[in-house]
Amino acid sequence: MLCPHSAVGIGAIQKLDLVQPNTVCLATASHAKFPEACKKALENSGVSVPDPPDAIKELFSRQRSSELVANDVVAVRELMLRKVKEREAAEDYQFWGGVVFMVVGAIAGVYFAKGGV
Repeated sequence: MLCPHSAVGIGAIQKLDLVQPNTVCLATASHAKFPEACKKALENSGVSVPDPPDAIKELFSRQRSSELVANDVVAVRELMLRKVKEREAAEDYQFWGGVVFMVVGAIAGVYFAKGGV
């Protein structure tokens, strides 16, 4: 079972024809991030999804936001740099800074895998 993000990563390496006999894909997401998807995937399997830790439960009560960005590496880079600057000024920078850099790393990985420089 893959989380949505890991499934996108697997799909990307398949579409980019990067799958080799020694390809390894690591999925680091916790079931707690996607409880409904996990419950649906395990429906009628006899396996139940454990309750998420309290720290993750708290995240689900936070306000969500999204921002539309062009399908362009430069535009995504500019958005991420702007978000990092915004987070640096915020109280919760330590937490969000790590998330932002993980997303930037994932985007950079796909970009370089496609031959970007």
